[in-house]
Parts: sequence; structure tokens; C-alpha cells
Amino acid sequence: DHAFSRRSLLVTGEVFARQPLRRGEAVEWNTGGGVRYQLSARVAADAGAGYRLTGDDEGWFATLGGAVVVGRARSRR
Repeated sequence: DHAFSRRSLLVTGEVFARQPLRRGEAVEWNTGGGVRYQLSARVAADAGAGYRLTGDDEGWFATLGGAVVVGRARSRR
């Protein structure tokens, strides 16, 4: 991953293997990438896309999500 100078945008890339639970099934290889943008101190949004290189479900996939920090603000002393 790489964080840019403003610290509000993160770009990621990945290659990973997934091992099915059933014995005898082959390892599935995947690749993907995405971005995460920090909208405020408590809210972030992310999006990504990838490709399943091997396995029964070869093809493209996409992700879209967000995160909100929930909690009480910390007091400053």
C-alpha cells in the first residue's frame, strides 16, 4: 500500500491465495487493488476491484464500503 502526502488517500494492491476447506481442492489465486479515502477523522470510504485467476469462479469482482468510528470523544487534559 502507499499513503499519499495528505494522509487522506491510500492506494493498495494485493495478490493472495485461498485454500478451500475440502481436501484435494486446489489453491485459488486472486489479485486486486483499491483505494481508501479518509473523509473526516471518523468517516472513511473505500472501493476496489480484482480478478480471480484460478478456481471454479474465475472472473472479476468489485467491492465498495465505508467505515464510521462510533464512540465517545476522548477528553483532553
